[in-house]
Amino acid sequence: MDTNSYNLRLWDKVDAKTLPLNQPFTENMLREARNGKPTIHIVFGKPIPSAWLPENFRGLKILLLAGGGGNLSPLLAATGADVTVVDSSQAQLDLDLEVCENFNLEINTQKQDMRDLKLSSEEFDLIINPSSVLYISDPSIVWEQCKRVLKKDGILITGLVNPTLYLLKEERETNIVRLNKTEDERKAQEILPPQFYEHPHSLNQSIGSLLNAGFNMTNFESGKWGDGCRIDDYIDSFISIRCIKQA
Repeated sequence: MDTNSYNLRLWDKVDAKTLPLNQPFTENMLREARNGKPTIHIVFGKPIPSAWLPENFRGLKILLLAGGGGNLSPLLAATGADVTVVDSSQAQLDLDLEVCENFNLEINTQKQDMRDLKLSSEEFDLIINPSSVLYISDPSIVWEQCKRVLKKDGILITGLVNPTLYLLKEERETNIVRLNKTEDERKAQEILPPQFYEHPHSLNQSIGSLLNAGFNMTNFESGKWGDGCRIDDYIDSFISIRCIKQA
């Protein structure tokens, strides 16, 4: 099964506004971004800590990698940064262009596969990568691309999924964590709308390969789903990492 093509067809069809990470930003969030204090979510729950972000964005070259959908790029562009959005879905990139045009903000969009970036080496000061490597089989390929296009001492901020999450199934209707399903439940699932195909990665596959690619980890945070999700009683489902490119 070609999971990349399968996911891309879904991304081109999905209404980005229905995705948790693509909820519309508020006027106050845009105002804060214009003052150099953007609120950026790369995983569910809490945003990136402000201490992880540059003190002054103006003039910085930022790559928003696999971050299309019209939510993050306007906030980054409002800071005065030079923002490039790379995404494999043209539909998601079109939303970025539409929203930025509505607010008189300029961005550059490029439809590309994050595993094979057609970008210049050492071009960017900062890469922000919302949780997305779960959609590919080998994260190390993306980390190598990130290292190549980052400047010396450039920063990579990325969101990951705790692999333990894939051992559990959260049933929102009953608010119960389930480890398996009955045959009837499996059959019922087959008639639901298709879901994105995800590749569960071990921490060694995701974080280990990131360090092996030549990044120094400076910050690490784990987070929860929130909104009363029962699984939060057991694990932190998401991971945010800040790294610096080694010389």
